[in-house]
Amino acid sequence: MEALLRYPPVNMTTTPAPPEYMHPPFNYILGAIFAFLIIFSVSGNLLVLLIIARFRRMRTRTNLLLANMSAIDLLTGALAMPFSMVTAIHGGNWKLGDTACQINGFFVALFIASSIHTLMYLSIHKYVSIRNVFKHSITTKHIILMVIATWIWGLLFATGLVAGWTTIEHKHGATQVRYGMAGIRYGYFRVEMAKPDRFLERNDRKSSKFMIVR
Repeated sequence: MEALLRYPPVNMTTTPAPPEYMHPPFNYILGAIFAFLIIFSVSGNLLVLLIIARFRRMRTRTNLLLANMSAIDLLTGALAMPFSMVTAIHGGNWKLGDTACQINGFFVALFIASSIHTLMYLSIHKYVSIRNVFKHSITTKHIILMVIATWIWGLLFATGLVAGWTTIEHKHGATQVRYGMAGIRYGYFRVEMAKPDRFLERNDRKSSKFMIVR
């Protein structure tokens, strides 16, 4: 079978202009917003962790999962968001090099996967607790294993992306890296079942968007 690739009518060899909010003085305002978010994220989640660590009665099974979520948010603010702040200040232009781009992509994937799995385990814990009110089906040991599992899944996911499952690149005009296929930077591409040749020949005169790849 043949595959039909449809590209948008853009010049993929040129860099598109950044959006309006990436021009001065808006980019500096956006950078300042990121700075405040970093401060509040790190300080607020650090306070949550200190409270749970300081008071023994706060170390409930639910709070242990919430503490893991706070740790993920704290690390996101400390390790991932600074890349966005610096890129915003530079008007959406990546100035940190290829190595930092890969590191940023690793951190973003790690924290996203870990937080999603934390929410999943939190939902499982609450469901089992409500369904079995008078039983301790999920113990503290189980919660600790769940927390460890969130980081294992996150590390596997992030490592796979860096190892070559996809490409990690910066989109001009954005504040974060993105994951996509090598060689296709702007726009989208779609794979469809090829139409009959007569249909393609008839529509080839009307549009230049279609290209047959054999």
